[in-house]
Amino acid sequence: MNTKEKELYNVDAAWVKLNNRFDQDGLLATNNKIRSVDFKMIVKIAAIFIVGIFVSYLAYNHFIVNEHSGMQLAETFSENNIKVMELSDGSIVHINKKSKLYYPENFNADERIVEIEGEAFFVIKKNPQKPFIIKARNKEIKVLGTSFNVNTNFEGGKVEVFVETGKVKFYEPGNTKKELILEPGAIGIIHKRAETKQNNDLNYMSWKTKYFDFSRGENLGKVIATINRAYGVSIELADKELSERMHHTTYNNNSLDTILKLLCTSHKLEMLEQDSIIILKAK
Repeated sequence: MNTKEKELYNVDAAWVKLNNRFDQDGLLATNNKIRSVDFKMIVKIAAIFIVGIFVSYLAYNHFIVNEHSGMQLAETFSENNIKVMELSDGSIVHINKKSKLYYPENFNADERIVEIEGEAFFVIKKNPQKPFIIKARNKEIKVLGTSFNVNTNFEGGKVEVFVETGKVKFYEPGNTKKELILEPGAIGIIHKRAETKQNNDLNYMSWKTKYFDFSRGENLGKVIATINRAYGVSIELADKELSERMHHTTYNNNSLDTILKLLCTSHKLEMLEQDSIIILKAK
């Protein structure tokens, strides 16, 4: 029995707490005999109280703590931290900031299953005899060998998959209306319905590559939104006029500080920090 379970079984401590409460409410006489409360009823209430806590603890332990039983956890905490790891089959996973990957130490003989919360880019080692399955909320992505991005950072259960190479089956188990076959360049979205679109965003994978291509020209509002997503920060423009300014350049693996300084120099802006928000305004 672990420490928490022992504490839950500590009836004496619970009884002392209950007794003190009755004393504060004036229900106990000076000779410690209960004045107007039935002793047996109090014991029953205390027992129900303790049992309720214990049952709640077991339920939590079963459904939450053991939800990923047998799985290991790779997790990123820092705003700018990206974790790159190799799975036992040789597949590589780039885990974005504030994301979690649940994976087994070794895959079983029939299939390779992991689960993602947040966003990650997968490069799957090809194995036609052992499909690779990624669980993302109540959706699944099934592949044999390919590279693709999975993003669950949306409200309402929406999941988005972008395929870089190979072919991906993206679906909601048990729902044939929500099933997509995705090829390179396609983005699949499953939410209230399943839909596919071509990726026209040159900076879709900038969170991983830290390469930004605005050489064709992009308004400053979109540039800031892209940087916010890639670096996990909150940058805001002081007024709407600034968001419409066009920006033409590329950044290749530059630090956030360097990018902000270059932006400010190009558009004659100054930076103000307000709590955890960076505000850019015209000088």
